[in-house]
Amino acid sequence: MDIKVYDLNVNAPADAVIVGTIKIGDTGFTVDYGYDVVLDKAKQKARELGGNAIKVIRHIPPGKSTCHRITVIVLRIHRYDRMPEIER
Repeated sequence: MDIKVYDLNVNAPADAVIVGTIKIGDTGFTVDYGYDVVLDKAKQKARELGGNAIKVIRHIPPGKSTCHRITVIVLRIHRYDRMPEIER
């Protein structure tokens, strides 16, 4: 199942049900976690929780760490088949 992504500047549908929250980032041994890599990891965990969309609520770009760090809300959207394509 494809997981829709609502980035920081995009609102999720008002009728979405929150399934959980996920943080993805540097574990101290991680190297080169690009933004797409952390999004893919968040999508995988969202699937495991039964979600079909994620909303990025925090993004920390690389600084001292070489990794992007994100916090996302996992969502379940009931009208998934009618969801518009999302731009990042």
